[in-house]
Amino acid sequence: MTDQLVRAPLRLAIRNEGTWVSAYLARHDTMIGAEIIGSIRKEALEADKQLIESFRLLMQLTATVLIAARTGVVPQWPNPPEPAPEHERSGNA
Repeated sequence: MTDQLVRAPLRLAIRNEGTWVSAYLARHDTMIGAEIIGSIRKEALEADKQLIESFRLLMQLTATVLIAARTGVVPQWPNPPEPAPEHERSGNA
């Protein structure tokens, strides 16, 4: 097994969007054309801080399955997760 991560053609983007936190499959350089794969109420995440990690892991698994099915590439995710691109960190990104 190799220590190198396979860079998938898409990334997982998790965004704070008002009363929701949503996960998207997005290209590496933009959110244009991103596809939502899951959402959860922010209220639940605030009530149970461990839930955000569970949500992230579930969305990572979902993204893995979708990316592999569509492209044949099985992504390996860095630990800890990579931060969002700088241009996505302002506002609700």
